[in-house]
Amino acid sequence: SLLKLEGHRATKVQSLDELSAIVASGRYDVILTANSDSANVQRLVKPSPDAAIVVAVDDLMKSHTLLQAADTAVSQRDQNLKKTRTS
Repeated sequence: SLLKLEGHRATKVQSLDELSAIVASGRYDVILTANSDSANVQRLVKPSPDAAIVVAVDDLMKSHTLLQAADTAVSQRDQNLKKTRTS
């Protein structure tokens, strides 16, 4: 896939329980979700500088490519981490 070519790795889950277990590992930078699920998904992500960025896929399909959205989210997460390291 295009994401793999750019160095991203994707993991697909079918339920919030599965996602909760994966989010707990702390190894993910970006979570793509349906707009209708984004509020529930955001509640799973603990607020911290290294937390995954939640991106509603329905919204980005209208205005961005998937790869652009992933790159933007990773950049945002990196900026969050830099802010805490310089504070």
